[in-house]
Amino acid sequence: MRRLALAVIALAVLLPPTLQAQEWSAEQKEVWAEVERNLVAFHAGDMETAYESVHPDFVFWNSNNSVPGDRSAAWELDRIFFQELGGMWHTALFTPLTILIYDDFAVINFYVRGLLQEPGGVPAFTTIRWLTFTTIRWLNVWKKESGGWMVVANYGDFEGTQ
Repeated sequence: MRRLALAVIALAVLLPPTLQAQEWSAEQKEVWAEVERNLVAFHAGDMETAYESVHPDFVFWNSNNSVPGDRSAAWELDRIFFQELGGMWHTALFTPLTILIYDDFAVINFYVRGLLQEPGGVPAFTTIRWLTFTTIRWLNVWKKESGGWMVVANYGDFEGTQ
């Protein structure tokens, strides 16, 4: 537990101060709040809540997949990761880099850093090998629809583990 606490503190200290100090407009804050709500639910393994803001025409792609996929493929891969394989995030920090809004679309660049327990990993508090420090750079496109924001496309670049 002590190692996990130290890791969380280290992640917070490593955030660049310029990112923490950036000012966002009310509309940028509105869309980021929805992005963050989605991320918190997803990283907690709450797929039902996370997918409430995933558009039916959603397209995902990341550096671990050779081709893009649709909403149903994303759901199935996430379900397998969390429910069948037992993967879980112990902590995750979300940092917005850019939020550009054009009428009813927003393009958001952000990154996620956190401690990920790989599927099948067994918690052994004498070692931290069952956890991986993961950083993912994301580009998301969100659409304002029926008064709320929904993600319609994303691309994630997994930097790997350290």
